[in-house]
Amino acid sequence: MKTRDEPVELTSTGLDRLNALLGGGFKRGSLILLVGEPGVGKTVFCANFIY
Repeated sequence: MKTRDEPVELTSTGLDRLNALLGGGFKRGSLILLVGEPGVGKTVFCANFIY
């Protein structure tokens, strides 16, 4: 378990503006739930993030 003093590892989303909103990217080891209306790009984002 990490302590408060340990730095948080971040993983880039690949999108500069989204990284800025998230404070640098996704926190490594966290569970991310991506939701939205049909056709907004959830699957495309995930496919690009994985590869």
